[in-house]
Amino acid sequence: MTYNSKQQINRNPLDQALEARTTLSGLIFAAMAMPEIPKVIEKTLPLTILGGFLGAGKTTMLNHLLQNPGGRKITVLVNDFGKINIDSAMIESQTDNMINLSNGCACCAVSSDLTKSLIEITEREEQPDAIILECSGVAEPGSIAQIILSNKSIRLDGIISLVDAETLFDRIEDQTSNALFIDQLESADIISIGKLDLLSDEEREKVIVFMNDNFPNKSIIETYNGEVATDVILGVSADHKEDESKKVKHSQPFESISFSFDQPFNEEKFNKVISNLPDQIIRAKGVLQLDNNLDKKMIYQRVSKRWTLKADENWENDKPLSELVFIANKGTINKDLLEKNLTEALLD
Repeated sequence: MTYNSKQQINRNPLDQALEARTTLSGLIFAAMAMPEIPKVIEKTLPLTILGGFLGAGKTTMLNHLLQNPGGRKITVLVNDFGKINIDSAMIESQTDNMINLSNGCACCAVSSDLTKSLIEITEREEQPDAIILECSGVAEPGSIAQIILSNKSIRLDGIISLVDAETLFDRIEDQTSNALFIDQLESADIISIGKLDLLSDEEREKVIVFMNDNFPNKSIIETYNGEVATDVILGVSADHKEDESKKVKHSQPFESISFSFDQPFNEEKFNKVISNLPDQIIRAKGVLQLDNNLDKKMIYQRVSKRWTLKADENWENDKPLSELVFIANKGTINKDLLEKNLTEALLD
């Protein structure tokens, strides 16, 4: 099985024009805001882009890297597509060295925020040994790379793209996500295939053959639960050049809907709601409070039709707040109905 690399999404010209203008604004801001004499020697501060489609396991791998830094001091930038940055809440090693970029893709809607954050990092008295940017699952790493390359002090060390083996062929066959998904893989220096353990031997072999046939020039690794040696991901020292063609091509066919609730959910009612979500929802995630264990944060994850709900750390000094993000193709989510169902699942 092969894919058509020239296959494109039918894009709304107005959306494309607006997003192109936003991207250009970010790049122009980068040029204007760059300090004349940076504190970092030119192109010495390495940055790694951690990309991949929705639900590929980026946050899981990032947690593993932060827990096993190999003696490095790492600064993390987390970009989430929704107004609520759920991914940053799921990072276990949260420190002052984590910066949130919410409500859009780092390659378009929040490109200027990314630029500001990178300048702020290079102006610090104490520099990190490495920067990791976990980008949104609907971002184009190749476009983000152009913003990184415009910073005089930062060196783009490598682009790592993660693949969910269980949903690989769904993404290839989906006309809406196909072009973006392929772009994420073609931009990568290393492709990490995860969740192979969820497949049968026959399905696993099919995935491996497809990846080797279609991306023969890429370094492809297999990972389980995001576990990978830090030296494999950091220190790639790839050679990336500025490419004008990648700066303004991104058009977003997805939408994100977010909800926040002060009250805890009734577990039985909540499980019923998330068990009956429409198939159009590609990705959902959340940190919430359930009535069966009010002291614990509950982590909700959905990729395609598979979902999990697991207990995490205690709320402690954090005010309990249930926050949820749902991502789907534009125009396919009935927000009012979804909000109604979630509200009815709250504890009376």
